Amino acid sequence: ALDPSDGRNPLCYGYLLATLGHLSEARAALEQGTLADPLLAPLWYWLGRVAAAQGDYDAAREALGRVRVIDPDFMPAATYLGVIAQLQGDSAAARDIFRASPRGFGRQIAEYRLAPSAAAGAALRAQLVADAPKDPYGAAIAYTALGDIDTAFGLLDGVVDRHDGVALMLPYDPQLKALRTDPRFGALLRRMGLPAG
Repeated sequence: ALDPSDGRNPLCYGYLLATLGHLSEARAALEQGTLADPLLAPLWYWLGRVAAAQGDYDAAREALGRVRVIDPDFMPAATYLGVIAQLQGDSAAARDIFRASPRGFGRQIAEYRLAPSAAAGAALRAQLVADAPKDPYGAAIAYTALGDIDTAFGLLDGVVDRHDGVALMLPYDPQLKALRTDPRFGALLRRMGLPAG
């Protein structure tokens, strides 16, 4: 109310609303922010993330595309385009996008989904064992993709125990959708003081 032209205000408010599970309200706040400050790349990025969480992948791609125009070096936007391709079942496109990103497990997940052999699964698991300590949240996503729900929850427990800020994405991250019906998911959110459904 004091400074409606500062896009950082609706950005933070939208992020808070998404964390609380209010995706429609978060999206409205972020969209309002883009009108007030159309060149603030993080606004468009989080608008893309929230739209993807709602399953509106076209709007998500459009918002992330705006980020790429405003700031071509904003790598999280490029990487999340790979996540969207993966969510839509286009692992070949996801793999191509993730090739440009040196971090994360996106490319390995895409390659496993393109050729889900025992050897590919073993290669992904070997990488997860080596790299999970550096990125336990990303590893939890990868284990979820492999169907290893118990290991995914073990990693997420550690993320929550360490008060890692990335845990705030738990309520709406579409990559963890397969975990949401498990009672352990609600328990994680309650430990964080967040609504559990």
